Amino acid sequence: MGLVYAAYDPKLDRRVALKLLHVRGPEVGTRRAQRLLREAQAMAQLTHPNVVTVHDVGTADGRVFLAMEYIEGQTLTRWLAEQPGWPRVLDVFVAAGRGLVAAHAKGLVHRDFKPDNVMLGTDGRVRVMDFGLARARDDASGDELPSRPGVDLSTQVTRTGALMGTPAYMAPEQHLGLALDARSDQFSFCVALYEGLYGVRPFSGESAAALGMAVTRGMLDDPPPGRTIPKWLRRVVLRGLRSSPDERFVDMSQLLQALQVDPGRRRRRLAWGAGALVLLSAGAWWNEWRGWSTPQAPPAGPCQGTDRHLRGVWDQGRQAALSQAMAASGSPMADATLSRVEQRLDRYTAQWVRMRTDNCEATRIRGEQSETLLDLRNACLDDRLRRVDDLVAVLERADAEVVQRAVSAVVALPSLGRCADVVALRNRLPPPDDPAVAEAVLGLREQIGQARARLHAGRYQEARALAISVRREAAGVGYRPALAEAHALEGEMLDETGDSAGAERALRQAYLTALQIRHDEVAAGAAAWLTYVVGYRLARHREGSVWGEHALAMGLRVGEGKLAEAQARHNLGALADATGDTEAAKEQYERSFALRARLLPQDHPDLARSLNALGNLHSRRAEYEKALARYRHALELREQIFGPGHPEVAGALNNVSIILRRQGKFEDSVQALRRAVEIYESVRGPDHPELAQSLDNLGVSLREGGDPAAAQAPHRRALEIRERVLGPEHPDLGDSLVGLGRALCDQGRHDEAEPLLRRALTLYEQGFGTDHPVVGSALIGLGVAQRGQGREATARAHFERATALLDDKAPGTNEAAEAHSLLEGSDIATGKPAPVSPPTD
Repeated sequence: MGLVYAAYDPKLDRRVALKLLHVRGPEVGTRRAQRLLREAQAMAQLTHPNVVTVHDVGTADGRVFLAMEYIEGQTLTRWLAEQPGWPRVLDVFVAAGRGLVAAHAKGLVHRDFKPDNVMLGTDGRVRVMDFGLARARDDASGDELPSRPGVDLSTQVTRTGALMGTPAYMAPEQHLGLALDARSDQFSFCVALYEGLYGVRPFSGESAAALGMAVTRGMLDDPPPGRTIPKWLRRVVLRGLRSSPDERFVDMSQLLQALQVDPGRRRRRLAWGAGALVLLSAGAWWNEWRGWSTPQAPPAGPCQGTDRHLRGVWDQGRQAALSQAMAASGSPMADATLSRVEQRLDRYTAQWVRMRTDNCEATRIRGEQSETLLDLRNACLDDRLRRVDDLVAVLERADAEVVQRAVSAVVALPSLGRCADVVALRNRLPPPDDPAVAEAVLGLREQIGQARARLHAGRYQEARALAISVRREAAGVGYRPALAEAHALEGEMLDETGDSAGAERALRQAYLTALQIRHDEVAAGAAAWLTYVVGYRLARHREGSVWGEHALAMGLRVGEGKLAEAQARHNLGALADATGDTEAAKEQYERSFALRARLLPQDHPDLARSLNALGNLHSRRAEYEKALARYRHALELREQIFGPGHPEVAGALNNVSIILRRQGKFEDSVQALRRAVEIYESVRGPDHPELAQSLDNLGVSLREGGDPAAAQAPHRRALEIRERVLGPEHPDLGDSLVGLGRALCDQGRHDEAEPLLRRALTLYEQGFGTDHPVVGSALIGLGVAQRGQGREATARAHFERATALLDDKAPGTNEAAEAHSLLEGSDIATGKPAPVSPPTD
């Protein structure tokens, strides 16, 4: 059907798999072209971890192309050639089956499921691909389609009765040219699974006709000798291979459920419990047990039973303790958070077991890697499991603050992918030669892991005390890699606990120490933190941008799937945004988001952060529909990741409300903000800066919606919170001051409003510089207050400055339009001709 190339997308800076239709004459409008377009359409409808992602489809130079997710890995065909054990085969096929379930939920039938159309990535994730023969399952039209480039998924590309698919995997109804549905994919799935379990296919024939006869008549071959497959599993697979679709499972979901229910497990539990009976019938029991073995049975080979390492780290006992702690925390988010934490820890540890097992098999069974590499990978994986142990220990003492941060803490567990990066593992700095020093360094790194677990779970004071202790101990040990790590840890802790100046000093020391010894991972992380601490916390934007360039350079050198580069670009985008350079911010944010979307799971919080940042940018550029789409996507992600009552959701609601307000949808905006305020008050308490921001936004929506009197209360409360928590000189107070001042102006109380607006202008200029867009909003408010007092000349001066600033830094925004409108009104009042307003986007 086509050729697939590894390609590069320069616009989004990512590798892609590029599929081109085979050249056999004119391409556009042919059935092959229509089939490829339909493949893209079918796959683009699916967003699922076990389905390959489609990025783009189109034509170039008369050829149809499809740009898909680039996957490092191998097809199931190649993987099955390595003869993995049946438990691993079953795990992989169940994952692929989930991809088919997702397709069927969209009304799609794959029609060509086979091992060649399934990829197993090096990250352990299974993806179904090549939906080139898929069509809507209720499509029963029989006419061949005339050639034309526009084709949708319900179009019948082949004549009814035409033989499509790969004969060895086709269902009986497909061989007979009858209508297909999801049960046809079920049959193909079971053919492939049978092949994976036994090493041969269930049906054979020396010609397509002979094969078709065997399939349609249910003439299965006998399984080959030497492969012991549990009887229950064979029964499930054979049911999926029945000739009549009505005799198979109702759907793929029911099949997958049957594949994961092992009746032998209960039988073994009963047998172990009845000890005397076991002794009396030992021979008979042993023979039966051998026929019902499962992954939970005693290991039959050197690489089985890897899940035993999870005992005492993440098992039923730890899960029960965590559940009790969450329930006792009193947090309104406890139940929703517990469910999400358990799901993520289950997923993380399951991947850990797969990687540990595969690492063993690569050396002990397949012989494809050395003992040295086995030890390096195992050491990396063991470190990751210790981090799980550290985190669960913190979560077992959960209070309301820990519950709030629990999901983020699990997300922050170190990447398992790093343990598969051979180059990175071999380039790690060697341990100290002195055994005593090496032992001390091991202890230091254990404490660093424990401190990070406390940091990510919100136990800031505990984490800070431990970080300072570790740094002092590291200085005494004298091993500089550990000292750099300790400085970096201390810097992060100091920043999280509000000591930005101390954080800068510690992070600088971490960066310089790491740079001297080529500890690139620590250097990249320290530079990224300095970008934020120096550029945003301490408002030294230009210097922060320099640190951002260092972070980007180090991130590119570190590699690690380019996630370090993604973080560096995000921080650079934030600094460009803070200084009003929206073009530079847009470039950095988009490149960061593209990297994250390619490298991270679809339910990762960093994707929501990128969407939020892009939404902010579109908002500043007056691209309100784009902004609203980004914000709503981020809101949906955060509700999925954290639950509907989480502060992260409240932040997303704030952003959505701002765009709704700018679109004149005031009631919807107020409704979203009231929900955000309710979340913050419930979770954060009555004195939090994020609550203040929501209150200010609520006041603006009330005022612009026509109720300035009602707007006063939320603005006054927000101002009190900010002054108490941030201090009287923080630039964020300007938001409350401007909001309150404008509400007073709308009530004719201009003399009361003017000092508030002057103070806001001063705070903005001191904190953000004289050319930041927020300065324009303070200038507008101040001009309105002065005009209300009859001081037209000074008002005009402020409107002129606001217009020039906003035209330069925020053209086309509501604020820029208001500045122009007010300036025109001022010119009319003084008898001067009004300038022409610039066009809006």
